[in-house]
Amino acid sequence: MIIAGVYLLIILFFIYKNGLFGIFVDKSISPLQFTVFFVLKCLAIPVFYYIYQFYYGGIENYDAGNFLKDSKIINSIFYESPFEYIKLMFGLENDAENTELYSKFISHTNNWDEGRSWRLFFNDNRSLLRIHSLIHFISFNSYYVHALFSCLFGYIGIALMYRSLKHYFISKEIWLLGVFIFLPNLWLFSGALLKEPLVLLNVGLILFLTDRLFDQKYFLLRKLTYLLLIIFIIYYLKPQVSLTIFILYLLFKVVEVFNRKYKVIWYVGSVIVMVVLVNFSFLIFKDMSMFSFINKKQAEFYDVAKGGIFLKDSSKFVRLLYDHDLLINEKGVADVFRIKIGAPFYYWKDSNQKDTLFCASNTDTLTKYSLIYEVVPGRSGYAISHINLNLADVGTFFESMFRALGFPYQFGSVMKSVVSLEGIFLTLCLLLSLIGSFFVRDKNILFFLLLSSVFLLILFGIATPNVGAIVRYRCIVSPFIVLSMLYCINHYEAGGIRKKSK
Repeated sequence: MIIAGVYLLIILFFIYKNGLFGIFVDKSISPLQFTVFFVLKCLAIPVFYYIYQFYYGGIENYDAGNFLKDSKIINSIFYESPFEYIKLMFGLENDAENTELYSKFISHTNNWDEGRSWRLFFNDNRSLLRIHSLIHFISFNSYYVHALFSCLFGYIGIALMYRSLKHYFISKEIWLLGVFIFLPNLWLFSGALLKEPLVLLNVGLILFLTDRLFDQKYFLLRKLTYLLLIIFIIYYLKPQVSLTIFILYLLFKVVEVFNRKYKVIWYVGSVIVMVVLVNFSFLIFKDMSMFSFINKKQAEFYDVAKGGIFLKDSSKFVRLLYDHDLLINEKGVADVFRIKIGAPFYYWKDSNQKDTLFCASNTDTLTKYSLIYEVVPGRSGYAISHINLNLADVGTFFESMFRALGFPYQFGSVMKSVVSLEGIFLTLCLLLSLIGSFFVRDKNILFFLLLSSVFLLILFGIATPNVGAIVRYRCIVSPFIVLSMLYCINHYEAGGIRKKSK
């Protein structure tokens, strides 16, 4: 923790001295304010650690602890084979199961392969592990150092989002920045070794770079470089979030530049056309519609929430119920088991991993299996309908939004009460913003904020039917919801609300 304190002082010095090389330089927010805000933001680091270490039974049992352990394993590759480590950093590694890299390192991680998880492009856990494996060179294996850098990444993303949106919130700049910093779940989860801080950084970079695509002072070659960087950012981590934000913001900027009448109609119309085009691209590249893809992700996520014990022998991958009584442990050999007679299980043959097979009652008690990993069953999952492209989807969309906003609300403990109160607050903000959209004159930026909120809420609510996961994901969408309400309030005070003639 001492080394994390030293790094914190260094970061604070550069934020105060030169805005961290210009990132935190602004006419409305002073260097001292940016510095104090970062200190307050960093308070989330010990709070998060305390909650998961003592309230939930150990940080090592959750994503933050697993990412720390896995990134350390990836980092250790460098000390045995620097060239292999460099290849891995660029995605050029050969980590097949018959390789030394796999047997000595990869097989001991939980998140590098993440079982048979099904992804849009690839398993983006690897993106996070690569970044934090680099931080291990200076972290001395301290969780607090990794969390501090995560906090900094998220704070930089917040600053870039602030710089892109601040001219729509004249005289409310401090409120704009405060929304991104102090919303409870965003404050808590952006102060941990998780994907969310990097997603905030990605969203901030996307807004910042997209602005530069429309800046006339930059030449075409430089703009093409920015566009390639945006594509890489989208590909590298959480493409479902970053691609959504990029498309909505890009179309917003296009409509703004052309300065046509009926901007909102042009904007909403272009969004609908883009949804059709994205769906068409899924049919071409994924051989399924975008909605079928979301349904498949929902089924996968719901299935993973059931937990299980995952084993491997020389020819197949096996999944049993999370019940250790179904296993026979080999004496004197750690993590090697046989399956008891009569135990049911699913399995996938190495020769055809896409074909899911089921054994209703095991008869083979001789085959030995290696334990790959275990997943404790989740207790906060919920059932929700697939998207079926009919009128019933309207109800599914509304249900997904309310699920993503925390419904049903629970007040049985301090943590549940905070989450539920924030969910109620966000719901009210969204409803008030939707009502305000009928009266605000300049609607275009408001519709960008609202559509970003609605699209992400529906995506999270349907594709990740688990309240525990959504609470984390909500830290990305919650600022857009609150900012939409803040925009309506700001326009009301500035006289930008249409009033009925007497």
